[in-house]
Amino acid sequence: MALYPVEGLCIASDRWNTPDRTPPALPEDIVYPALVSTTRKFLAGMPRLPCGAFLELCAGTGIAALLAARDFARHAWAFDIAPRSVHFAEFNARLNGIGNITTGAGDLFDPAGDLTFDCIVAHPPYVPVRERKWIYMDGGEDGEEITRRIIQALPRYLRPDGRFYVRALAAERKHARYEDRVREWLAAAAPEFDLALIISKTLKPDEYAMLAAVKSVSPLQEMRGWHDVFDKLEITGLHQGITVLRRFRAPRPPFTVRRMAGPESGPGEIEWLLGWEAAAADGSALAAVLASELCADTRTELRIESRLRAGEWTPTEYVLAAGYPFQMELRAQAWIPHLLALCAGRGRTGHELLDHLRQEGIVHPETRPEEFADALLPLISGGFLRFAATSNVSG
Repeated sequence: MALYPVEGLCIASDRWNTPDRTPPALPEDIVYPALVSTTRKFLAGMPRLPCGAFLELCAGTGIAALLAARDFARHAWAFDIAPRSVHFAEFNARLNGIGNITTGAGDLFDPAGDLTFDCIVAHPPYVPVRERKWIYMDGGEDGEEITRRIIQALPRYLRPDGRFYVRALAAERKHARYEDRVREWLAAAAPEFDLALIISKTLKPDEYAMLAAVKSVSPLQEMRGWHDVFDKLEITGLHQGITVLRRFRAPRPPFTVRRMAGPESGPGEIEWLLGWEAAAADGSALAAVLASELCADTRTELRIESRLRAGEWTPTEYVLAAGYPFQMELRAQAWIPHLLALCAGRGRTGHELLDHLRQEGIVHPETRPEEFADALLPLISGGFLRFAATSNVSG
């Protein structure tokens, strides 16, 4: 076994390589270590909000449940299908003196019984495989098999106002976006859930097939096999990243957003995104935009594409680019960069901006404030425009 520190806890797991870096013979039910980069990324994005009941599925060492029980959850549960993992999770709880945690062995939610939870997290097996080998890794042909089964069961186990967080692979298909398939998995409960997909990296099918072939004793046969699988499933891309689902109480339209992770995208930025998109969905964002001071983010970049027309260079396209809170690009009308310049260095409310642009003749004098505020929502969502620090509005 291996013993190592993770965020102030002492964690035990199976070893993942020997001192000479030669991989050992791995048992089918190997307990995945909590020290490797994939687990660190999972923990780095995990929501850490105060909650009563926290559940980690596919728990392995139980690291997420242990941190929750120590830091922000009244009680935590750690479930895994492999009894070996459950033994390690229980050992780790006792080793660290954490008593407000319950472990359970079984298939996904089976050990839960009648329990429900405020927060459910999972770092499931998500590697696409053609032949099953290891419990901790095998995610079926598309890598989504375990993720799909978890999400299908969420309406039964996730409480209103609860959050679900999973770091896994998301397959893009020719005729079905990943987000649309997630809503199909939620079935009749889909209108009760907001959905955010945060992508850190995307692999093309050919790239994945090549990576798999490099590790195979029959590279050409392996590549052909993967091409057949991806063609059958109509997979056009494999996204590595985070899916967040939030169940809400208030009657309003649910939102679905997709973002590319930036260098500083973390749990705080994801929480901001969920809060802002909820305000946009229920209509409260419009009043906030008009009444609050808005500032342009000075890290925003502007690219102008021009064409020669009548012997002069004429701008034809304006593209805004931002790296925080997420990586975003926005094709904008010509007046948008001008508006951002007006908000550089000092805050202006939405009402003040509308009056100024009316005086300049850029905005039609009969434009309603709500219409103008609605046009600013994508700028705030994309990170190009933000609420001033002195504003009472979060963001």
